[in-house]
Amino acid sequence: AVRAAGARAAVCVVRPGAGGAPALVAYYEGGPDGQTPLAAVKAACGKRLPKYMQPQSIVQLDVLPRNANGKVDRKRLPEPTAEVGDGPAAGEAPASLPETPIEQAIAEIWAQVLGTDVRHIPVDVDFPELGGTSLLVGRATGLIRSKLQAPGLAGTAMYRHSTIRRLAPLVQAARDEAGAGPDAEEGALLKAQEVPPACHPEPAELSSTRPLALLVQFFGVFILSCVFDFEGFSPLLWGMYFLYFRYGALAALAYVPVGAAMDALVQLLIAVALKWVVVGRLKPGRYPLWSLQYFRWWFGNRLMAHLGESVFPLVAETPLMNACLRLVGAEIGRGTRISVSHIGDPDLVVMGDGVTVGKLATFACSAVLHGHLHLGTVRLGEGSAVGPRATLPQGTNLPAGRAVLPMSTAPGWHGAAGAVATQEALPDGGCSDFRVRQDWLRALVGVPIALFLNAAPSALSVFACFHIYETYLAALQGEGRLVYLLCMPWLYGSCVMILLVATVILVKRLLVGRFHPGGCPWTHGAEFRHWLHARMVESHNFESLCHLLVNTELLSCIYRGLGARIGRRVQIDSFHLVDHDLVDVRDYAVFGSEVVFSCDSRAP
Repeated sequence: AVRAAGARAAVCVVRPGAGGAPALVAYYEGGPDGQTPLAAVKAACGKRLPKYMQPQSIVQLDVLPRNANGKVDRKRLPEPTAEVGDGPAAGEAPASLPETPIEQAIAEIWAQVLGTDVRHIPVDVDFPELGGTSLLVGRATGLIRSKLQAPGLAGTAMYRHSTIRRLAPLVQAARDEAGAGPDAEEGALLKAQEVPPACHPEPAELSSTRPLALLVQFFGVFILSCVFDFEGFSPLLWGMYFLYFRYGALAALAYVPVGAAMDALVQLLIAVALKWVVVGRLKPGRYPLWSLQYFRWWFGNRLMAHLGESVFPLVAETPLMNACLRLVGAEIGRGTRISVSHIGDPDLVVMGDGVTVGKLATFACSAVLHGHLHLGTVRLGEGSAVGPRATLPQGTNLPAGRAVLPMSTAPGWHGAAGAVATQEALPDGGCSDFRVRQDWLRALVGVPIALFLNAAPSALSVFACFHIYETYLAALQGEGRLVYLLCMPWLYGSCVMILLVATVILVKRLLVGRFHPGGCPWTHGAEFRHWLHARMVESHNFESLCHLLVNTELLSCIYRGLGARIGRRVQIDSFHLVDHDLVDVRDYAVFGSEVVFSCDSRAP
C-alpha cells in the first residue's frame, strides 16, 4: 500500500500506543525524487488496507536503517515524534472539535480509552487513525453503553460508524429508546466512573509456588478427593453391603432408591458445610492472585463444580434445584426454573421471581485478569429468561421481563442485555398454576424416579460382582481368587456401562416414547416425560460414558437407540441433546466438540 503511493521501501512495526495497547507504526523511504507526501501514503493505506491493518502512525525517513545483510534493522527505527494515535500530524489541516453534548461525551470516552487529551479527538477522524484497535473498540462501546445510558447500541456500531460525527446519532437513538435522562449528556457520569484498566498484562504480586500456597492447594485437593471420590461416605454402598449379607439380594435391591437419595443428600450436605465453614460468603471486589481470598474462591468453585456433576443434573428444573442453590448462598426468587447450568459463584447470583434459565447457561461471576481475581454480581430481574448456552459476565443486570437469547452473551449479537422481551424469546408456557404443579410433580415424583434410574446400573453391577463371587468363586483359593479380584474393576465398569446404556434406552422407549415435530399440547404427562428423559441423558454418568466413546461407531449406535437418525461413518465428538427423535444426520458428517441441539423451543 505504501509503495503504491510512490515510496521506495516501507516497514511496519508494533509500538505501545494509546492506553498502553499495541499499535501499528509504518516507516517509509521517499520515492526516487525523495518526495512522497504523507497524505498520499495515508490515502493509499486507507484505500488498500482494511481498518484493522491500517497503521496508527506513519513516519517518513530519508533512509531506512539496515543491518549487514541489507535487511531493515527494526531496533534502530526511531520512535514516532508524536505519541502513537495522538491525533493529526503536524502540518495537517485542523479537524473540527465536538459541538453537541453527545459528541463531547463520546469524545471524552474516546480520550479515556486512547489515553490522550480530549482536545486531540476530532469529530471527523476515524477511530483507528487516532490509535484505536479492535480491543479498544470493545472498551469504548461498553463505556458508551453504560455511561451514556445507551444499552441498545450495537457492538458493530463503531466499526460501521468510526467517527464521532457519524456515531453520535446512533448513540442518541439508543439513549432515546432506553429513556435516558440528561445527566449522561452533560458528561456527569463520565467523571464519576473509573476508567477500565489498560489492555496489557500485569504480574501477580504473590506466587503460587510459595510454601503456604502449595500447602493450601495440596490440602484442598486432598479434602475434595477424600470427600467426593472416596466410596466410604456412600450410604448406598454401605447399606447394600449390610442388607445383602444380612437379609439377601431382594432387600439390597429394594434399598437402591433410598440409598441413592441418601447418597445425593450426603454429598449436598457435605458440600454445603464445607462451603460455609471454609469459604464463607464471597463478596464482589478485586483480590490479589494466589491470596487467601483467591484460594477460598477456588475451593468454593471446585465444590460447585462437583455439585454440578453429581446433584444438580438430577434435580434440575424443579424447586429442589432452587433450594440447593439457596443453601450455597444464591438468592433465588419464587417460581424460578433453573436447568443444568454453570454457576460457580452462587453468592454473586441474584434471581427474581419467575426467572427461567436454559440448559448449560454460564454465570461468569469471576475472572482472573491483570494479576487479580475479579468478582462481580449477576442479577436477573423478575420474569426474565436466559437461553441455552448463553453467557452472563459479571456486572450483568438483566431487566425484568427481558431475555438473553440462546448461544449469546450480554451484550451479544442481539444488542445489550435484555434487548429482547421474554415473550419474544420463549413462547407462552401456559398459566402459572400449570408451571407450579408441574414443578412439584417433578420434585416429588420425578426426582425419586431419576435417582433410582441413575443409581440402578451401579447398584446392580455391585450386586452382580458379589453374586458371582458368592455363588461360583468363593471356594477358589490362591491364584484363582487373586485373578478374580484383579478383574473385578474391569467387570464392574463393563457392567455399569452396559446397564447404563440399556437403562437410558429402555426408559426412552418404554416410558418416554417418541418426540414428534410440530406443536405439542401443554399436558403434565408430556412435560413430565420430556423432563425425565432430560434427567437421564444429561446426567453426569451418561455424559461421561458418551465422552469415553467419542468418534466411535458405538456412540452413533447409542444415539440411534435413543431415536436419532445417524448416517454411515459419522464422526461425532459429543452432543448435548434431549430430543433425539428430531435429529437427522446424513452420511459422512463431521461434528466438532460440545455441539448443542435445541429442538424444543418451550424448554428453558
